[in-house]
Amino acid sequence: MYFSTLPFFLSALVLGVLPSRGQPAKLVQENINGNVSDHQLTQLNLAGTLLMPSEGAQFVNQGGAMGDIQLVYNCPTTFAQTNIGERTLAIDVVLVPRREQGYNPGPSRVILARGLRARNGLSGEKIQVNFVPPISTCGDYRMIVTESQIFQNAVVQFSAGAPAVAVACSPMDDF
Repeated sequence: MYFSTLPFFLSALVLGVLPSRGQPAKLVQENINGNVSDHQLTQLNLAGTLLMPSEGAQFVNQGGAMGDIQLVYNCPTTFAQTNIGERTLAIDVVLVPRREQGYNPGPSRVILARGLRARNGLSGEKIQVNFVPPISTCGDYRMIVTESQIFQNAVVQFSAGAPAVAVACSPMDDF
């Protein structure tokens, strides 16, 4: 007798608890709108600007003798005025092979810098650096630049640029 009423009881329970089809979309939209107004995300200009290298830049790996890979990064120039502590903390720079095209006999990932800092991280300040890649770094890569910032007392990380670059190996006779 108890088992015959069980399907009816479960159906009533499930139908009474589940929201209507329009309800989840409405809740998501309210969440999105609520987050924008609460955190003032519409006022942010988070990313700085990767000035160098440009898309398709070509470098020569000179066997660790000299730094040929150049990077110039401009810290963000505007921040929301109502927030405290917004600034660029550091950038990370990693070369990732372009598998869709090109030739990469070297390592699968080359970390050029972690935690590369601007002097103060203030608006408009530039990070300028030359890198000496490991001797085996040759081929076609994406230079992934990840910026870390402080925003509303939390660290935020995001990709600020990923230009395609080519690194040619110089023959050993050239040294």
